[in-house]
Amino acid sequence: MGGSKGFNQFYPEKINIKEYQNPLIISEIAVLGEQLQPSEAGLINRAPELTSNIELQYDQDIISLQFSSLEFTSDRQLKYFYRVIGLSDTWLRLANGTRQVNLLKLSAGDYQVEVYTVNRFNQHSPTKRFAIKVYAPIWWNFWSKSLYSIVLLGLIAIFLRMRQKRFKQVVDDNKKMTELQERLELSL
Repeated sequence: MGGSKGFNQFYPEKINIKEYQNPLIISEIAVLGEQLQPSEAGLINRAPELTSNIELQYDQDIISLQFSSLEFTSDRQLKYFYRVIGLSDTWLRLANGTRQVNLLKLSAGDYQVEVYTVNRFNQHSPTKRFAIKVYAPIWWNFWSKSLYSIVLLGLIAIFLRMRQKRFKQVVDDNKKMTELQERLELSL
């Protein structure tokens, strides 16, 4: 191949491509459409880049996570893949130019969001993990369910006891009727 300084020659098989170790970071976390800022009383107490988990109430069920790669090539050349363990184990690819994962209407439970990128040389970045815990509402947590179960068992026990009493009363009434019928037959 000719160049401005003469003939240039290279061997493609001798070109070394550096191993891909550029990590992903979470650049923004939003709950119910509002970007979270670190604060002592807030949902996160550190910058999003340093946050690895979040705990949400049952009504905070819409969360968006925006990711950034420390790969300094064009962002269009990166492909983002994610999965949400707790919803699905399938890896999904984000649309080109999209770096945001939106999770809508999460039910109570534990979730693990995992994201990685693939660059133009088909090399994978390390997987970024982010844990999400959504608490159940007070009327549907473990203790409430236990109370509901106890009340239900109590109602069933009361119903069965009432049926048993009614059955015993019917049997006693039948015995009295039989005795009265026998007396009536003897007196005639």
